[in-house]
Amino acid sequence: DVAAVAELGARMTRTTALQSSARALHVFLLSSYADNGQYPQSLSLADPELSYLRDTGTLRTIDRLEGYSATPDTFSVIVVGKDGQRVRVTNAGIEPTR
Repeated sequence: DVAAVAELGARMTRTTALQSSARALHVFLLSSYADNGQYPQSLSLADPELSYLRDTGTLRTIDRLEGYSATPDTFSVIVVGKDGQRVRVTNAGIEPTR
């Protein structure tokens, strides 16, 4: 059915967009570690350090960040998309979550 195929295509596009946003956040956090020798102790979409990513629209698919935790050498955060999709971003990479 055409409607089902169209919905699947739209969902795949949203998933790819959220993964791209999550990847940009991952790179930001890895860069922060490289610059400061540790990950930020807190993380919010409103953080001034993320202004470039906000201004360029890179984070537009993200609704919120949940459960950010960091040690000097590791971090983990759940990225929630505007459509409810969720991915976990850690110092090791990006993985889907349920």
